[in-house]
Amino acid sequence: MNYSQPTEEERCTATSKQNARRCLRYHTAGMTVCYYHGGAAPQTKAKADERLAVMADRALELLADEMEIATSSRDRIRAAIAVLDRAGFGALRRIELTPGSLDAEIARLESELAELDP
Repeated sequence: MNYSQPTEEERCTATSKQNARRCLRYHTAGMTVCYYHGGAAPQTKAKADERLAVMADRALELLADEMEIATSSRDRIRAAIAVLDRAGFGALRRIELTPGSLDAEIARLESELAELDP
């Protein structure tokens, strides 16, 4: 399988303590580090969500400006849409489950299915 290497902007900014080389993994959305170098930490995720929410406001402004101007600048619109998607404003629905909430979510879905079944 052929995997592409991240660009400099997409790379994790963490460096190895052993050889001082930079990590080769992609950084996590809204962060500068990958999953293994702190991108999975709850406080890091919360801060990234804050940054993405601020970016989403600007992306909405950009889309509004683009609709008024009606010029073709695909790159700016694609960037705005990407920010909106990552901030939770995209077309897909994201469900985050913790071990404690999994049983409650299963029960809720089962009750919805029971209501649909005649």
